[in-house]
Amino acid sequence: MFLDLRADRYSCLAPGESEVVRRLAGSDRGRPGRDETAGLDGSVGGVDVDQIVESLAAADILTPDPRRGRPLAAPPPVALSSDMVGYPLGRAPEIRAGHVARFLAAASATAARLRWRSLVDVVARVRDRKRRRGDGAPGIGPDQLRELVEVYKRLRPLMFTSRDHCLHDSLVLLDFLAAHGQFPLWVVGVRMGPFAAHSWVQHDGVVLNDAVANVARFTPILMV
Repeated sequence: MFLDLRADRYSCLAPGESEVVRRLAGSDRGRPGRDETAGLDGSVGGVDVDQIVESLAAADILTPDPRRGRPLAAPPPVALSSDMVGYPLGRAPEIRAGHVARFLAAASATAARLRWRSLVDVVARVRDRKRRRGDGAPGIGPDQLRELVEVYKRLRPLMFTSRDHCLHDSLVLLDFLAAHGQFPLWVVGVRMGPFAAHSWVQHDGVVLNDAVANVARFTPILMV
């Protein structure tokens, strides 16, 4: 499974195509010879190797140019330990004017970016911001982080709901936390049979805007 950030599109390889890509990735010489990749009839899984390579190159999944390409490697598995524990019934965090202003700014800016910018630009922005401001940034304790996430969840219904809007929800939460100097991990995952994609935010194994039982069903395809 590949995620094309520029086209905002997922591509799923057939079993024969997956085997060819796996063998290509494991070759020390780049594209291996026909006898290394295919059977005696020049096929893998009944599909011609040259035909597979040409179709994957046309889809911009494979490239003969090492300057354009990157090593084929799946993201490492993410550690999942627990859900973010909310406030008990009858208790609530103090929501200050600064919280509201930062939430509204994050929600409005995220909606505009998802409408007018490509996903590759969105990912680059999150990655660059984390690299510039996140490295060496002072962390906060779990109670402070829980307070910020709880404030966010209580403000969220003012603008949108998280149901069926996991990408938007995750990006707004990232912006809201970044405005408070916090830069957690953003994850996009996929599952097969039937296909589904999902996005969530986590920190040190704690899922901030979802439940471990739900996100554990997805295999990470992008982590920022």
